[in-house]
Amino acid sequence: MGRVALIAELKTILMLRRFGPHLAATRGTLVCAYRREYRTQALAVTMRGLALREIGSSQCLRVARKEVGASFINGVAIALMTSLGVLAWSSSYGLAQVIGSSMVIAMVAAAMSGVVIPVMLSSIGQDPAQSSSIILTTVTGVVVFLLFWE
Repeated sequence: MGRVALIAELKTILMLRRFGPHLAATRGTLVCAYRREYRTQALAVTMRGLALREIGSSQCLRVARKEVGASFINGVAIALMTSLGVLAWSSSYGLAQVIGSSMVIAMVAAAMSGVVIPVMLSSIGQDPAQSSSIILTTVTGVVVFLLFWE
């Protein structure tokens, strides 16, 4: 590893050390806000499909693919803009990469969970309207917390 690469790596580590506790404490407020929107959207689409009997276990993969695809595209676009802002503010490529990648991962996990959890509850005979949101909140919260785990 060259001297310049080593210095850049050390700057990234120091920047993450400096902002890591803050990110873990807030669990990335911006990441959480967008994750919340995607899990709500995926849950609403899935619950509507289940109520109208348009979605069953066999269509779960198709619906999940569409929701995950949409959340991935939007996640990348939002993550690019956010990462550019973080890069301009902190001059740290590492921090910008961490924020950007965690936004995409959180959004995709929220969309996937928003489809899979209600369908799974419905397939085991439980009312998905009653308990989907609490399980979905827990799953996506754990995913975001693990993304910022130091």
